[in-house]
Amino acid sequence: MSPLGRPSKYTEEFRRDAVDLVHSSGRPISQVARELGMSHETLRNWVPTYCNGGS
Repeated sequence: MSPLGRPSKYTEEFRRDAVDLVHSSGRPISQVARELGMSHETLRNWVPTYCNGGS
């Protein structure tokens, strides 16, 4: 569930994989987000969460 109580549009696995792709590819967040068909703001918000061992 999201903080707003809605089911998340993205699975935890997708989130981790997207953040891993940002780090491993060296491409900008905006480019990776575009390739994944998602908002760059959403991906930008995930990066610190998943880099700091969050879930």
